[in-house]
Amino acid sequence: MNFTNFSFWWILFLLLVPLLRLRQIGKGFKLWNPTWDRLILLSVSLALFYNASPTSWIIFLVELCFNYFLVRLMFSQVGWRAISIATFAICFDLGVLIYFKYLNFFVQAVLQGSTILSSATALGNFNTPAGNIPPGISFYTFQMVAFIVDSWKDKKREALGFLDYLNFVSFFPQIVAGPIERRSDLLPQIKRFELKLKSHQVEEGIQWLAIGFFMKLVLA
Repeated sequence: MNFTNFSFWWILFLLLVPLLRLRQIGKGFKLWNPTWDRLILLSVSLALFYNASPTSWIIFLVELCFNYFLVRLMFSQVGWRAISIATFAICFDLGVLIYFKYLNFFVQAVLQGSTILSSATALGNFNTPAGNIPPGISFYTFQMVAFIVDSWKDKKREALGFLDYLNFVSFFPQIVAGPIERRSDLLPQIKRFELKLKSHQVEEGIQWLAIGFFMKLVLA
């Protein structure tokens, strides 16, 4: 998901304009449910992610649903059972990351040190089934891992809604480029999220976008 890519802005505006118009009409007839604001955020995040990489999007959804199930299961347990579930979830996430990002490297390093395949041509053509690295897999994997750790440390064991968890992990401004957000910092904001477009917010947003574009295109 590249913010300097034209397709990012095209998808963003193509989705937001009709959805915001629908929200305005619903508000006018007093039919709008505040939860639908968070559904709009989720729809935009998932659509932008899919546009960036359909393959990574599928892997992300599988990991996301599996992690939510395990976190809910962890909340229902105490003691060593909760620790075991958290450990399994973290190992699963890291296993997926290692498979897609580091398996080719590890296998080729082993083969280079062995006498089984000494041909440089054979090594150059060797590829594991993992194939290409899905964009953003490191960031969203560590985001999920951080959420598991924070949830395990949380003594309150607050109920975790599926929609809020989806938005927490898939929040499009940080899903591919980070930073890794802590549950205590971002989740309360996700739960209170409302779509508000006020003049001073638009002005401030444009300023931050201009600074970001300058840092991305000039300094980086």
